Amino acid sequence: ETADLVILGPGPGDPTDMTHPRMKKLQTSIAALRHRGKPLLGICLGHQALAFSLGLPVTRQARSTQGLQREVKVFGEVHRLGFYNSFSPVLPEGGMLNSALKLDCDEDGRVIALQGDGLIGFQFHPESVMSESGYRLLYKAIRILQQFVPDIG
Repeated sequence: ETADLVILGPGPGDPTDMTHPRMKKLQTSIAALRHRGKPLLGICLGHQALAFSLGLPVTRQARSTQGLQREVKVFGEVHRLGFYNSFSPVLPEGGMLNSALKLDCDEDGRVIALQGDGLIGFQFHPESVMSESGYRLLYKAIRILQQFVPDIG
């Protein structure tokens, strides 16, 4: 209730499985937090669940990226980052309908990062030792989201 910023943490799990109590609770929490205007940062499963709540398709990947370091573009720059996922949000056919949402996608159309008013999602693990600039990206995300924290006094 009193947190200025909420981090939706990693999995495991299928973020689209609303028969699973944990996934259903995650979606209910995202809806309630967004309704209250809480800034959200989604990491891995949290990113997938956030994307799913925004209407993006989330699919099981053909190959898992568990423990894989990849070079991808985030916030306009290429970074070497650590991935640990079996599911990914993907760019919808025909492109994005919500132009207020910024997406960084890989060559396969998987959404690596997303940014909108009061929310950011990372498919990778910025805290991983394999994410060479992960802490810098995490810091940047928190600085961006700070502008959505209401003034207390």
